[in-house]
Amino acid sequence: MRDEAAPRGELEQMAFDHFNEPMLCGFELVRCIGYGEDASDCYVIARRPNPRAERIWITCVGGYTFLDRLKNQRHVKAHNGEEWDDLRRLDYYLGLNGVPREAEFIVERRPEESALDAADGCKPDLIEDHVAARIVANFCYLKGWTQGWEAMSGDEQAEIIRMVDSIKRREIIHPV
Repeated sequence: MRDEAAPRGELEQMAFDHFNEPMLCGFELVRCIGYGEDASDCYVIARRPNPRAERIWITCVGGYTFLDRLKNQRHVKAHNGEEWDDLRRLDYYLGLNGVPREAEFIVERRPEESALDAADGCKPDLIEDHVAARIVANFCYLKGWTQGWEAMSGDEQAEIIRMVDSIKRREIIHPV
């Protein structure tokens, strides 16, 4: 949470302007719930519909799409006075699927942490190129795999090895 009197930076304001709105992360519908920073990047924090309704950090560099153009698209006023448009319909869909609106905008700052530092826990000797290291580091960080290679389960290690191999071959991969 944040002090409402504190000034917002441009990226934090961008996320705040879309607070509780449906948005796309890749091709997945999620709800924008906050803003985060670590030592290496800035993020939009979102919640996805799944059994755990987990939070995800999406880099502000890209990979997300705000759905402003859906506001007032196919607008109707219901017999009971409710107003609906395509964005409201997606908002309702998220609520039905375990992603209700948040009460407060979330702001998390982790200045001593970095998604790149997570690469230390992801067997960096497997990774030769910087881009692959960054992708794997961000993936490990978002999954919460910061405990180190030796502490990871065999499945987690196998997923990282598969990801690194795919990146080296320049294939598109889909992490589980």
